[in-house]
Amino acid sequence: ARNSPFRKSPVKLFAHRGWCAGADENTLAAFTRAAGQAGISGIELDVRRAPDGKTLLVCHDPPRAGAPTLTLDAALEFLSATNLELFVELKEPGIAEPVIDKLVGAKMAARSVVFAFAAVARAFPWNAARPVRLGLIEIYPWNLNRAMRVYAPDGSSSSFNGQMPLKVSISRTVSGSTSTYTYHVENTVSKTQQVTYS
Repeated sequence: ARNSPFRKSPVKLFAHRGWCAGADENTLAAFTRAAGQAGISGIELDVRRAPDGKTLLVCHDPPRAGAPTLTLDAALEFLSATNLELFVELKEPGIAEPVIDKLVGAKMAARSVVFAFAAVARAFPWNAARPVRLGLIEIYPWNLNRAMRVYAPDGSSSSFNGQMPLKVSISRTVSGSTSTYTYHVENTVSKTQQVTYS
């Protein structure tokens, strides 16, 4: 049933940081659970640089010295053998191109979206050829018209009129008594749909 990396489905479930909570997030164990769970279309994972400035790590927060952390290379080696789609959130600027290169090298670009908050996404290669889809996390209240004009996700170059199909993913993080909800809006227009911009 998973012969196409982007199956047509009214709702897709993505395992945030790999179907886990706490210390197990962004680990091969979490990704293994997601891959084995019926109904999960993909995973979201976070990428940042290691303190050496070269290695790309799969972690939400900066890694603690000496703490074992999954490398992006190891994660992609495992995930390339699955049919999971990937939402790859970049946690810092300046790593979009090496992350995209690694997704292409692992033959996972067609089933991946690289996205970030605006401060990081500004450095994405928006005007270059896109071997992966690029996304932007827009903070509520959403200003989608501006985001579409500035970044033109998925190759659009005109203003957003509110009629385009969208995929929205919501993630929740908890810090003490504060819950933060992040809404990721992705343009899901396929090459076979006709969309008119004003």
